[in-house]
Amino acid sequence: MLGHTIEIKRDQIIVWVSLAPQGFSPLPQARLFPAVVDTGCNHSFVMRQQHLLEWSGAPLDSLRILGSAKIYGQSVPLLAANIWLHANRPGSRDERTNERPHLLEFDQGLAVVPQTSGKTNPRLPLLGMRALRWNHLHVAIDGHRRRVTIRTRRRFWLFG
Repeated sequence: MLGHTIEIKRDQIIVWVSLAPQGFSPLPQARLFPAVVDTGCNHSFVMRQQHLLEWSGAPLDSLRILGSAKIYGQSVPLLAANIWLHANRPGSRDERTNERPHLLEFDQGLAVVPQTSGKTNPRLPLLGMRALRWNHLHVAIDGHRRRVTIRTRRRFWLFG
């Protein structure tokens, strides 16, 4: 994401994540990148291959292919990777804390839409409802104050 400017739409719920192969902590070269919390997304995590290569810092050949899934009407690979969710300072979308990130495990992998598909979707990576459910996260949205809180069952606050 270095040197890139991305447009965040007004009411998008943005979280900051990093990616690591399954079974590993975030790599030292892992970069933080934005993802949209999308409860309408039926998969755990969907990103374009361009996002994976340019933003995550993870080499494509370091991630095993676990299978495939139908995304946007096409078969796309599911890669053996997990996402680490990084907490932000309450009231700030872009200012993060020094707390250890929270692991979101994806047993079935994350979906990567290939560059050769001709599709530009998704515009930003999507953190879907399956990830929230499988990782036992609680999400509270205060539309009036435009605040979103994501927490674990242990009441570890990720965002405020």
